Amino acid sequence: MKIGRLITAEVKAPWVILQGGDTEPACSAENIFKGVLTKITRGKINTECIVRISDTTELCAVVSSMGSQSLELNEGNNVWVLFNCFSVVLYAD
Repeated sequence: MKIGRLITAEVKAPWVILQGGDTEPACSAENIFKGVLTKITRGKINTECIVRISDTTELCAVVSSMGSQSLELNEGNNVWVLFNCFSVVLYAD
């Protein structure tokens, strides 16, 4: 890596954890973002959730459909997005 070089970070959607509530979660994840759930695609087994954490950044999480039901996830909900530093893959241009 060099100063000025473009670096892209990727996190695989199944490694992203969602949590509801207004209070920042106490956990061991190094990456914690608050966002708004903008899109949900529900399946029998998995549910894909798109969370906007800033005007230009969205994260995708794939959670079990049972898990999404227990969290009562709906579009427009505020959620916390969590992932560990070991889940991030960096790409240098």
